[in-house]
Amino acid sequence: MLEVGISTLDITPLVPQYMAGYVMRTEKSKGVHKDLTVTALTLSLNQQMLILISADIIAVDEKMSQAVRETLSKKYSLSEKMISVGALHTHSAPIVNEALDEKGQLDKEYRLHIINQMIKAASNSVNNLQRTDQVIYRYGRIDGLYGNRNDKSDDGDKWVHIIDFKNKGCLLASIVNFSCHGTVLGPDNYYISADLPGEIRRRIKEKTGISPILLNGNAGDMSNRQYRQGNDLRELDRIGNEICKQIFAFNKEIEIYIDELCCDEVKQEIKYRMDKEKIKNLIAQSEEKLKIEQNYDKRKLLKSGIAFLQQRLNKDKLDVDINITSLIYKLGDLAIVTIPGELFSKLGLKLKNESEYKPTLIFGYANDFNGGYLVSEEDYGDSYESVTSEIPKGKPEELIAEITKHLRK
Repeated sequence: MLEVGISTLDITPLVPQYMAGYVMRTEKSKGVHKDLTVTALTLSLNQQMLILISADIIAVDEKMSQAVRETLSKKYSLSEKMISVGALHTHSAPIVNEALDEKGQLDKEYRLHIINQMIKAASNSVNNLQRTDQVIYRYGRIDGLYGNRNDKSDDGDKWVHIIDFKNKGCLLASIVNFSCHGTVLGPDNYYISADLPGEIRRRIKEKTGISPILLNGNAGDMSNRQYRQGNDLRELDRIGNEICKQIFAFNKEIEIYIDELCCDEVKQEIKYRMDKEKIKNLIAQSEEKLKIEQNYDKRKLLKSGIAFLQQRLNKDKLDVDINITSLIYKLGDLAIVTIPGELFSKLGLKLKNESEYKPTLIFGYANDFNGGYLVSEEDYGDSYESVTSEIPKGKPEELIAEITKHLRK
């Protein structure tokens, strides 16, 4: 018997916080636009469980996810692999990721609060388990509102996938999977916000009565940059409203079956020696471009890129050692793949298209952020993502090829 449980808890900070997402921001938050939340969804079948947790933050680090996974693993005698903790990647939430806290601005008490709320939400979702007799897959494509942020002519992954869990026609829980950065609000914004993911979730709850768990997928090069009409709350309201209008009009749906809860694991180790001269040259090139660039978004990216490259240059160790772990959940018709970083949309689409599990969802920003930007080979060049990524050209293709092997039935 398949059971599903879901729980959403508040993680809005009670005091001003330094915010993650833009290096140009130097002050603490000045207010709250909309509350931040953490949502947990549990699936239970044949005495096995899968727990997914998604929070309105920019990213989780390994220590944070491990603290949650270890606690829940012991509490429910459950393999840690059957628990995944992710972020929706809003750029308007407080700094909570230790790897992104270069200036010591992280509020440790608030970070601990989020960890505790993640654990509590997961426990609530287990306690809320209800029998489901039908799983419906709905999907559609979003047009004219977001896409590949580097090239408007290259659409990227605009597909939204929704998994509805029902009992006797009554909606119990939903998974909503999309691929888009939460960067509608720009660096001038000092209000705490879940940005675009939060707007989508809020409007879906208003429509259905159920707050879904949102999984942000292969969003490495996806945003509303090429379509935006501003960087403020008015634009956030506009784009959130228009996206949800299209979501509510989806009419493609299929009944799918979840008859197992299995997990495979793929690991990729990346080792090389950092070339500091190359990084210095990249910084110099970016600084020259910044002198003449007038476009707001391009200036923002150049400044961010220079800051990230400078951080790499300041590291004492020249040796780079990155271990990427991806979990592949095989649930019958459905598969969910976790990525500890920002996967480029082309690679995500390739994985989904070649997978024999229909649908296949990508859960990005999950369990760690050590993957950074996973840029497709053809997009390596002067883009912000390829310039700042520590992942060498071609390695993301190798990772996706290995994951795809596990998505064959």
